[in-house]
Amino acid sequence: MNIKITTLSENTANYGFLAEWGLSILVDVEGLRILVDTGLSFSAVHNAQLMGIDLATIDRIILSHGHADHTGGLRDVLRLKGEVEVIAHPDIWADKYTRRGQETERKIGVPFLREELESLGARFNLVREPVHITKNVLTTGEIPMATDYEEVDSNLFVREGDELRSDPVADDLALIIDTEFGLVVVLGCAHLFRASEERLEKTIADLKEIGIQRLGVSHCTGFRASARLAQEFEDIFFMNNAGSVSPSTLTHIPFNGFFFLHAHHFYRLPAYLTGVGHLIKFLRISIALIITFIVGLSSYLRFFPDFYLEETYSCFHNIGVTHALCLFDLPYPLVKVFVNPEAKCRAALFIFDSGRSSPFLL
Repeated sequence: MNIKITTLSENTANYGFLAEWGLSILVDVEGLRILVDTGLSFSAVHNAQLMGIDLATIDRIILSHGHADHTGGLRDVLRLKGEVEVIAHPDIWADKYTRRGQETERKIGVPFLREELESLGARFNLVREPVHITKNVLTTGEIPMATDYEEVDSNLFVREGDELRSDPVADDLALIIDTEFGLVVVLGCAHLFRASEERLEKTIADLKEIGIQRLGVSHCTGFRASARLAQEFEDIFFMNNAGSVSPSTLTHIPFNGFFFLHAHHFYRLPAYLTGVGHLIKFLRISIALIITFIVGLSSYLRFFPDFYLEETYSCFHNIGVTHALCLFDLPYPLVKVFVNPEAKCRAALFIFDSGRSSPFLL
């Protein structure tokens, strides 16, 4: 069975594509073209056009759940496609909100009226049970919570009358493809980005017991969970970014650049400065030069063997580096050593992406 999985929208993008908080994945299988989610706004349509993909040719749309970052691109897709079956759970139309602490609640449900989408061609097939698209391709339907460690994000709510109640996210579903080499499962949200250490470790244990052959993460997995999964699953693991196409890009998807400060005008260190001895000597000159070092070597770190990356981490730790800002092109082996559970300063590393404010002054 030939399967092609193309990620049209995701929080992080490969070169030349738009990134946007959300998810949209196009699955080509058994002569069918199935769009799983539509992203937050126009990024899925935009990236599809960049890749030469005609969304007017899709045969089905599946909505993994009713949050705006998975349904916000639906109107634009329908304007291209016209009439199409949209498979989802009935609860996608629940009045969904998020609220953190004492913050004012924010609406995060489907950002369109059902009548408008139907006028553009959406034929909603809203069911709680699995939907068989072909003999080998189906949705999960409503997914029961069967473990003792899974939990729904406590910041998610539905409005019922004048009250906000905890959202059980019963509308969460996935796409399954039954192949000769095993099941391919395309998820909407795994929501590991706020998972406790215990929950993450139990998730890893269960994934290993299942015996998965490939593990591609994106969107709500989160940086720390992604790095931890990369540690455990090594070559099985890959980052599934906007612009990724399987199977051709499943072998390696780089996560770009490691910076202490985005300052591309600084001196760029020559590429030949890669020996561990030179590296240590250079770092001893001045902590201030670390900025120059990282910016200069950001293009080369991804090609370093693991031994050099481990030594790089040791140098940073020994000289007392307190914070590390990761922007783009950071190689996942380096992420892995910095987020190692044994690392004393692993909390200092965080992704510095669009929309994030630094918690301290540089």
